[in-house]
Amino acid sequence: MARQHPSAGAKTQVFLVDDEPSSAGVCACCWNWSRTWRFCGEADSEDGAFDGIAELCPHLAVVDMSFEGGDGLSLISGFTRFVPR
Repeated sequence: MARQHPSAGAKTQVFLVDDEPSSAGVCACCWNWSRTWRFCGEADSEDGAFDGIAELCPHLAVVDMSFEGGDGLSLISGFTRFVPR
Protein backbone atom coordinates (compact mmCIF):
# COMPACT_ATOMS: atom_id res chain seq x y z
CA MET A 1 0.00 0.00 0.00
CA ALA A 2 1.39 3.41 -0.97
CA ARG A 3 1.50 6.23 1.53
CA GLN A 4 1.83 9.92 0.84
CA HIS A 5 4.89 11.50 2.43
CA PRO A 6 3.90 14.15 5.04
CA SER A 7 5.59 16.90 3.04
CA ALA A 8 4.02 15.90 -0.27
CA GLY A 9 1.84 18.68 -1.51
CA ALA A 10 3.47 21.20 0.82
CA LYS A 11 4.25 24.52 -0.80
CA THR A 12 7.76 25.87 -1.14
CA GLN A 13 8.15 28.75 1.33
CA VAL A 14 9.71 31.85 -0.27
CA PHE A 15 11.23 34.80 1.64
CA LEU A 16 11.89 38.11 -0.17
CA VAL A 17 14.65 40.62 0.64
CA ASP A 18 14.06 43.89 -1.20
CA ASP A 19 13.84 47.54 -0.17
CA GLU A 20 11.27 48.37 -2.86
CA PRO A 21 7.83 48.19 -1.20
CA SER A 22 5.97 47.37 -4.40
CA SER A 23 8.12 44.28 -5.02
CA ALA A 24 6.79 42.49 -1.95
CA GLY A 25 3.19 43.09 -2.90
CA VAL A 26 3.63 41.87 -6.45
CA CYS A 27 5.65 38.82 -5.41
CA ALA A 28 3.24 37.91 -2.62
CA CYS A 29 0.30 38.09 -5.00
CA CYS A 30 1.99 35.94 -7.63
CA TRP A 31 3.47 33.34 -5.28
CA ASN A 32 0.31 32.94 -3.23
CA TRP A 33 -1.67 32.14 -6.38
CA SER A 34 0.78 29.39 -7.20
CA ARG A 35 0.03 25.78 -6.35
CA THR A 36 3.65 25.15 -5.41
CA TRP A 37 4.95 28.42 -3.92
CA ARG A 38 3.93 30.45 -0.87
CA PHE A 39 5.19 33.89 0.17
CA CYS A 40 6.16 33.48 3.82
CA GLY A 41 7.90 36.75 4.68
CA GLU A 42 9.92 39.75 3.66
CA ALA A 43 12.65 42.10 4.85
CA ASP A 44 14.08 45.34 3.55
CA SER A 45 17.46 45.14 5.32
CA GLU A 46 20.25 42.67 6.03
CA ASP A 47 19.41 42.46 9.76
CA GLY A 48 15.73 41.99 9.00
CA ALA A 49 16.56 39.26 6.51
CA PHE A 50 18.66 37.29 9.00
CA ASP A 51 15.99 37.64 11.70
CA GLY A 52 13.16 36.66 9.36
CA ILE A 53 14.98 33.70 7.88
CA ALA A 54 15.99 32.43 11.31
CA GLU A 55 12.38 32.69 12.49
CA LEU A 56 10.51 31.43 9.42
CA CYS A 57 13.01 28.89 7.99
CA PRO A 58 11.99 29.38 4.34
CA HIS A 59 13.01 26.95 1.63
CA LEU A 60 14.10 29.75 -0.69
CA ALA A 61 15.18 33.40 -0.41
CA VAL A 62 14.87 35.84 -3.29
CA VAL A 63 17.39 38.61 -2.68
CA ASP A 64 17.78 42.03 -4.30
CA MET A 65 21.42 42.55 -5.23
CA SER A 66 21.48 46.11 -3.87
CA PHE A 67 19.38 47.58 -1.12
CA GLU A 68 19.77 50.38 1.39
CA GLY A 69 22.30 49.46 4.07
CA GLY A 70 23.55 46.29 2.39
CA ASP A 71 24.04 44.24 -0.71
CA GLY A 72 22.79 40.87 -1.83
CA LEU A 73 26.16 39.19 -2.15
CA SER A 74 27.24 39.82 1.44
CA LEU A 75 23.78 38.80 2.63
CA ILE A 76 23.89 35.53 0.70
CA SER A 77 27.37 34.72 2.01
CA GLY A 78 26.01 35.21 5.54
CA PHE A 79 23.32 32.59 4.96
CA THR A 80 25.88 29.88 5.67
CA ARG A 81 25.09 30.31 9.37
CA PHE A 82 21.71 28.68 8.68
CA VAL A 83 23.15 25.57 7.03
CA PRO A 84 23.28 22.55 9.36
CA ARG A 85 26.69 20.95 9.77
